[in-house]
Amino acid sequence: MRWMLILLFMVATLPAAEPILDQWYVGDLGGQPAISLHQVSLAEEGGGRSSSVDLEILIHRKLGNRDVTLGIQEYQRFTEDAAGRLVTFSFDHRESGDISLATGRVSGRRVEGTLSHLGRTSGFIIDLKPGEELIGDLAAQELLKPLTDAKIVSRSLAFVANQVVVARTTASYLGREGTNDQWDLLVDVMPIPMQLHLDNARRMTGMRMALGPMVLDLRQSPGPVVLAGADLSPAGLVAAAGPTPNVTGTNRFRLPVGAQVPSDEFQLFVGTDVTIRGQAAFAPLVDRDSWLGAEANLELDDPAMKHWALTAAGSEGTDDVRAERLRLAVRSHIKHKDMTVADGTALQTFRNQRGDCTEHATLLCAALRIAGIPARIEVGVVYAPGFGGWVGHAWTSAFAEGRWRHLDAAYPGIDRCRYIALGRASGNTGGGASAALVGILVGVWGKKIETLP
Repeated sequence: MRWMLILLFMVATLPAAEPILDQWYVGDLGGQPAISLHQVSLAEEGGGRSSSVDLEILIHRKLGNRDVTLGIQEYQRFTEDAAGRLVTFSFDHRESGDISLATGRVSGRRVEGTLSHLGRTSGFIIDLKPGEELIGDLAAQELLKPLTDAKIVSRSLAFVANQVVVARTTASYLGREGTNDQWDLLVDVMPIPMQLHLDNARRMTGMRMALGPMVLDLRQSPGPVVLAGADLSPAGLVAAAGPTPNVTGTNRFRLPVGAQVPSDEFQLFVGTDVTIRGQAAFAPLVDRDSWLGAEANLELDDPAMKHWALTAAGSEGTDDVRAERLRLAVRSHIKHKDMTVADGTALQTFRNQRGDCTEHATLLCAALRIAGIPARIEVGVVYAPGFGGWVGHAWTSAFAEGRWRHLDAAYPGIDRCRYIALGRASGNTGGGASAALVGILVGVWGKKIETLP
C-alpha cells in the first residue's frame, strides 16, 4: 500500500527553531483511524525552512480466512531555501521488518542521492527536465491561491517502490466551503483523485481521497491518536454481472464508464468493451531489452538469487518449458502465502519467502529475466468464484516461442480469458506491483464488470 505514502505533497525536516507549523493529523479509512501524520516545519537562517513528516499506516488485510496486520512507517526530512526550492532530502521507510533509507540533495537541475535497502547501498542521479523545479510542501501549498479555472502544477520528491522519483501534482480550484478553500489534486505517480482543504494561511486542514466504495478522510488532530487500523480486502471491491465467464477461449466484458484498459496481445479494448483471449497471438517482440533489464523492484544481480533462478530454469527445453519451471519454483519458494508485505521487491521476496500475489509476480518476473526470458508484471482483476467474483490481482507474462505466455505463480489454474489487465508494474514505470494495483483499481472499485454473451 505504498500509494498512501504520497497522499500529501512531500515535505521537509530537522528541528532547530520555533516551528512555523506543528500539526497532527489522523486519517480514517473505512470508518477506522488507520493513518497518523505529524507535520513540522521550522524557520532556518537565511530565510529557508526545514520540515518533517512522520507517517504511520495500519492496515488489516483479509483474503478468505486469512487476516493479517500490515504496519508501515515513513519519516520524511527535507530542507528548502528561501524561495521554497528543495535543497536536501531523506526518506526512512519501514515495513515488515525491512528498512529502506534514501538521502541526497538537489543541485541545480540534478538530484543526487544514496539508497540503502536489504544491505545494499547504491547511488542514484535524477536529471530534471527543462522547466522542472522541486519545491517543498509549504511552498507548494502557498502557490494555491483561489483562482477560478486555474490549474497549478508543482513538483517534489516521493519514495515509491524503493526508489526516489519526481512527483508532479496538479491542483484545480473547486471553490470555498466555510473558512476553507477546496482543491482537487492529482499526483502523477499515483493517479487517485484527492481533495485538499486549506485555511486562509494556506495550511492544510484536511484531505479526502475516494477509493471506490472506501473513503480516506484526513483531518486535524490535537495530538497523536491510537490507530485501530482499516480493513482492506482485494475481494468484493468489484461486482460481477451477467453470465459466468467462459472457462477457456474468449470472453467479452463491459467495463464501467471511464475505466481504461490497455489493448495488447491478450486483449482488445474498444469503447467500454474488452475482449480477452486465453492465448496471445504470435507477434515479434518489440524492444526486447526493455523486458530483460533490472528495475527498482526487480533486482537481478544478487548471486544467491541468480543461482537459484538459473538452477530452477535449467538449460534444457524451450523457453516455454523453462518459464513453467520458474513459475513452479516461485510458487514453492514463497512458503508464507500472506499479505504482511505491502510491496516487496524481488530480492526481498526471495530472502523472506513471504508475500501475496504482487510478490509472486515480482519474484517470477525477476527470475525469468535472470534466465534470459523477457517478462513483465501485469496488474488488474481476475474472475475468481472462490472469492465471490472479481478480485484485484497481479501476475506475470513471459515472451517465449514467439508470443507472450500467461503465468500466475500465486493463483494458478485459471485461463487468461478470465483476467483483465488494467495496467503494468514493470517496464521502468516507476512503481511496484501493489502501488500500481491500487492506483489502477480506483477506476473499477465499487462498480461492476459485466460479462457479455
